[in-house]
Amino acid sequence: MFQQVEIRKRHSSSELVAFANEAVRTGHFRNGDRFPTPDEISKLTGASVAESLDVVTILIKEGAIRQLPSGQLSIVSQPGKGCP
Repeated sequence: MFQQVEIRKRHSSSELVAFANEAVRTGHFRNGDRFPTPDEISKLTGASVAESLDVVTILIKEGAIRQLPSGQLSIVSQPGKGCP
C-alpha cells in the first residue's frame, strides 16, 4: 500500500547552476544537447519546480542555455569552455 520514499538532499538554485556548469565543463553536456526541463530537474534533484525554474532562468540569462522555438532547452557553450 505504501512505498518507501527516497530522501534526497535538497539543493539550492546556485548549487544546481554550479552542477549544470560542471556538466558542460566535463563534457556531459555539449553544445546543442537538450537540457532538462524545470520539471525534469525537479524530479532528478528533489528541488522544487520553482527552484528548478530559477535555475533555467539563470542559465538562460548567463547564455549557457537557450530556449528553441519548439520550447525545448538547448546547451549553448563555446568550444573549450563551460557555461559562463
